[in-house]
Amino acid sequence: MSIEEIIYPGFNKSLSELNCIKKINNNLYEVLDFTDIEWVRSALSESAVALDKDVKFEFKEPSADQLDRILSQVGADKTPDQVKDAFNDGKRVIGISSGKGGVGKSTVTALLALAYASKGKKVGIVDVRNKSYWNYNNLNPKDPVALNLFSQKDLLQALEKAERRIKREKKEKEKAKQLKEISNIE
Repeated sequence: MSIEEIIYPGFNKSLSELNCIKKINNNLYEVLDFTDIEWVRSALSESAVALDKDVKFEFKEPSADQLDRILSQVGADKTPDQVKDAFNDGKRVIGISSGKGGVGKSTVTALLALAYASKGKKVGIVDVRNKSYWNYNNLNPKDPVALNLFSQKDLLQALEKAERRIKREKKEKEKAKQLKEISNIE
């Protein structure tokens, strides 16, 4: 991967696809800063340093023409009504992600789901966590329940059910391992 192939966060396109990077010298690049968000600048810089530790990015505010070009290229030049109409054309997948915990991904997801469901949309939520089962340990039945989606009783039952399932799956894996070991002995 080259420096120019780094994906610009939030745009799902590379720096070269967005035509927003210019090489100044061997180690210095000028990058148009479309978001004016520190974590985006940091993510871009860290991605570059991961490829070449000597690379530096210098961020520059885009001109009005450059900003209009990018907004059009990524489809952000539409009015709210145009976006709503396009959303009604078919199924959509909205991804909410972050490399950091505790930033509100679940809250945003739940609020979006509630908003779309209240408009009559069919909504499904998939929570993907690497190398773990449903992370029920983060939910405490004694805490106020977020958005009143569950009663305390429903939440406690869901936690108990998940815990029983995990224990059952763990036992099944242990039994399978023991059977495999026994069959290898004979």
